[in-house]
Amino acid sequence: MEGKSNDEGTRKRSKRSLDIVQDSGAPEPHGSCDCCSGRLAGCVTDWLGQIPVSSEAGQDSEVVESAATTPSSQYTPSGSSTNRPYNESDGNYAPIERGVSPPPSCSTCNTHDKESRLTEMPDYREVNLAGNGIFLHAPGETPPESVSALCDAVLKACDTAEPSADVRASFQDYISGTWDNWTKWNLRFELMRLAYPDCYRIYAGILYCALDDAFPRSCVPGGSLVTKNRVAIPQPSIAYAYDVISRNFTLAQQLVGRRMRPPMNSLNPHGRWAFPFLLTEVTIQGPAHYQRGGLWAATNRCMGGGAACVGAINSLNRLLRQYDGAPKVNNAVFSVATDQSYGELYVSWSSESGRRYYMRRIGMYALGREDGLAEFRRHIHGICDWGNGQRRKEIRSALRFIVKKDRKESDAVRTRKKKRKLNE
Repeated sequence: MEGKSNDEGTRKRSKRSLDIVQDSGAPEPHGSCDCCSGRLAGCVTDWLGQIPVSSEAGQDSEVVESAATTPSSQYTPSGSSTNRPYNESDGNYAPIERGVSPPPSCSTCNTHDKESRLTEMPDYREVNLAGNGIFLHAPGETPPESVSALCDAVLKACDTAEPSADVRASFQDYISGTWDNWTKWNLRFELMRLAYPDCYRIYAGILYCALDDAFPRSCVPGGSLVTKNRVAIPQPSIAYAYDVISRNFTLAQQLVGRRMRPPMNSLNPHGRWAFPFLLTEVTIQGPAHYQRGGLWAATNRCMGGGAACVGAINSLNRLLRQYDGAPKVNNAVFSVATDQSYGELYVSWSSESGRRYYMRRIGMYALGREDGLAEFRRHIHGICDWGNGQRRKEIRSALRFIVKKDRKESDAVRTRKKKRKLNE
């Protein structure tokens, strides 16, 4: 009887709580967050946090409305990557007006905003980056010969990236367009349409294009110590890497990659891609509400993200040093910091010891001119061709070398055991 009465009491309390929530006017939970690609846990947590807690079950509750909250119908449907208002009548995205607040963000987005604001600090480059061994290479200093040769080879004109007549017409539309009400998601969409290659159409799914994927803190230099002088967690707007699920790596090679410290796919929280080689940090020139530090802060984020990607190759090289006659993989990584009218291309590498990371600017582009957009497109396509060709071959051959060495060693151990049994 006691168990039955307890169950009935629980059901009554649940029904009473549900009535309180429905009558309180609490906002409906949104199924996915635009700026964090559907991380439902943080969104539900924030929604539950907005539900008032009543001291007495039978009393009505008061809801404190947030000043930055607007109806969810004014914003893009769930699953879209833009924060522009969505008009359900004609199915188009309306321009952002002054006074229109951004969509409600979840706890994961707030964490990313804190990390982004960290890169806007005036002493971030001298204290946080330099304190963790990340430096911006001075123009007068000479980079390593391998890095210089790679940059010269990659930045040559790529015939496959020559813009067609339709693309040049799109260039003119972009140049003559109005950028006042743009967000970084609008700019990212336009750049991917005009300058960045399609991974599935051009590279048959070998490369993977990740959007706004945050790196784990453990993969960032000095990331194990969470202090005010830490390096901000990289979350590049665009990242080109290798699809692990595709035919890039065999099962034996993936098992070898798990022996790396950190593992080869540790930069991706979902384990879908590995060894990124091109990062893009998109910022915006516009109202202060949408602006996040400009190109200076975007360059700081490129320095942290490039160092994390270089560290992934260094972990593979450390594993290769355990074998005699092992090859060495070039650890250079490219990154881009861009806004609507100006773009900068950088290359990152590390010292022989792997304790100091450097980044050097190798290209500047005026995106407000047709020739600047065409050159930017050629160089981006050239980097992707290098990633799909030479760099992919180096990584695959290194993993194949380790697999063959491990098989020879296991065969030798098996032969010694057989001989020992025969002698007994």
